[in-house]
Amino acid sequence: MALSRSAANTIVAVIVLVGLAAMGGIIWYVEEPGLRLPLALLAMIPVMWALVWASKKGLTEEFQPPPMHKRRYLKLRSKVKMMIDEITRLHWTIVDGRRGLRPASDVQKEADQIEERLHKMIGDLRESAGDIAPGEDWD
Repeated sequence: MALSRSAANTIVAVIVLVGLAAMGGIIWYVEEPGLRLPLALLAMIPVMWALVWASKKGLTEEFQPPPMHKRRYLKLRSKVKMMIDEITRLHWTIVDGRRGLRPASDVQKEADQIEERLHKMIGDLRESAGDIAPGEDWD
């Protein structure tokens, strides 16, 4: 006779809770370490059996995390990441100049080049906006 899903879930929950309570009682009341470990392991057997049985029967589906949503707008995301990388590069170039690690003329020249690339990237953002990942549909 097959059990209903709710009855099977109830049985599994009771076995797990009783097993955990038994393990807790063993750990709390048994003072002899040589006896505490084997008894706790024995109390774990029904808990493990119930969890394996439930997963084989497909009873754990409601405990599964929802599937990850695919990232959309991959083209735009990659361009924004490139912009962030350029901004970081600009920041550290200026920091190196202020610390005296690089000559001021080199810092100024590189900062101007980075700023030029950033302006070009901003101009290119519009072509990437709204493009969704391949295989995705509009919601």
